Amino acid sequence: IRRQRQMCIRDRSKIVVFDSRLHQLYSIDIDTNKKISDVVVTGKSLVVGFIEGGCKIYDLSTMNCSTLKEVTEQTSVVTLYLGSQDIWWIGTDGQGIMQLLPYQSLFHRVVTENPVRCFCEDGKGNIIVGTKGSGIKLFDVQKKLLLNFLDESNGLPSMSVYALKKNQYGDIFIGTEGKGIGAVSYTHLRAHE
Repeated sequence: IRRQRQMCIRDRSKIVVFDSRLHQLYSIDIDTNKKISDVVVTGKSLVVGFIEGGCKIYDLSTMNCSTLKEVTEQTSVVTLYLGSQDIWWIGTDGQGIMQLLPYQSLFHRVVTENPVRCFCEDGKGNIIVGTKGSGIKLFDVQKKLLLNFLDESNGLPSMSVYALKKNQYGDIFIGTEGKGIGAVSYTHLRAHE
């Protein structure tokens, strides 16, 4: 195991990881008889590449195992390397170099019922979303959920919102279609946090 001065030994159905003083750190049950090509310990995970194909990730705190789905069972793994910015580089036998980024895409898509017209941020870093037809939504950034926030039933002048602007006090002004400008006070926003 490179970079962390650790040694790995496979014993029939286990991988045993030792530190540089030969103290046992982990003993992981391996659920395959495939030949191991490379092992990398990173943070709380042990990543194992197999010459017959595929990669498995073992969570060192729970000892649970999952398959690295981006590397198919048909991909013969020769070497693993965790580079800067948590980018995985995987050398294969006959399929070149694979690069696995720590994210699926630069973008996270959230589907809405109506077109989105404007954005504003609340005091907790969530995104307030103005829509054409379904009022104002709140996108919870941590949970990646789009929630109903304001509509005509709780005082929004129109369900079509074209502008949101927050002032220095945290109040949000709302530009609507045909119904003028509305405002939501900072105190009201805090009640929803």
